[in-house]
Amino acid sequence: MNSQKSLMILSVLVVIIVVTSACFITNCPPGGKRSLRGDSPKKQRSLRGDSPKKQCTRCGSGAGRCFGPNICCGESIGCHMNNKLTAVCSTEDYSPHLCTNEGKQCANGKGICAVDSICCTSESCFVDKRCQTNQMKGSVDEKIWSNYLD
Repeated sequence: MNSQKSLMILSVLVVIIVVTSACFITNCPPGGKRSLRGDSPKKQRSLRGDSPKKQCTRCGSGAGRCFGPNICCGESIGCHMNNKLTAVCSTEDYSPHLCTNEGKQCANGKGICAVDSICCTSESCFVDKRCQTNQMKGSVDEKIWSNYLD
């Protein structure tokens, strides 16, 4: 009887440990919880180009792309965070496949140039001169100074 009770307690403890160490859909890192120890094989394959890349979801009435669960950026709409244009972006968290956006890397490889002079990671966007497009370089300063000179 005592051994059955001990076995039951051990079984319950094992179940509790397994359940509490699981990650939920919205908070698992890409590649699963084991990817925290390094890049997952899935992520490594996508960086090498061995597997097809899925482009991130369109947002902002189709004029932009999702850069994070609450970030939508596009050339014609700029970047929006936490508003109705970004609502569709939260669905990307539920996809088992990583998505990517085309563009130059910025923020030490952690972000992508979203629009002119703006770098976005999955959490935030910020001004980054490395994201300036060639045709726009200097034009902001020229416009400001031309207002003072005229």
